[in-house]
Amino acid sequence: MWSKTLQNQGITDNENEGDQLTTISKAMQHCFTSTRLQHFQFAPTVVDLVSQLKSSGYKIAIITNGHAEVQRSKLVACAAHDLFNPDWIVVGGEEIINGGNEKPHPSIFTKACRLVDCQPAEAVIVGDSLKCDVQGGINAGLAATVWVNNNDGEKKVPVGGPVPTYIVKCIAELPAVLEELEK
Repeated sequence: MWSKTLQNQGITDNENEGDQLTTISKAMQHCFTSTRLQHFQFAPTVVDLVSQLKSSGYKIAIITNGHAEVQRSKLVACAAHDLFNPDWIVVGGEEIINGGNEKPHPSIFTKACRLVDCQPAEAVIVGDSLKCDVQGGINAGLAATVWVNNNDGEKKVPVGGPVPTYIVKCIAELPAVLEELEK
């Protein structure tokens, strides 16, 4: 990708070694990868919230879409295994490799439910994607879907699109939603 980008900008790198990335391209990829991963950190409010929910008895799984290697690198960078049960992390790219599906297919949601030992009707999906998270939760028959619309209300649910059970602007609003659901 970086070699092609350099070529498109008219930059010739004479150190190309056949199929190997050029020296400039290698440096660009290294910079991109290391810089990108430095920014994958959970906000302190997320760490506090997850800890609070776990201590209240909630079982929390992660379902993430994308290429397995990329997603696992992000999960390591943000220390997800320290905050979440590593056995309850489902990566869509790994599911596809094993003949399964990514979000919004219901099977990935029902797998997460099995992992935490609950029925879909007892589970809630919290996510920022209407297409993958909310639609997937609806497809799987989950108890509720929570759309985190942290874009100051700029994103609207499109006409004919999946309609979440709840819309929050900040993940810190989740305990109030869960309290309402428990009633």
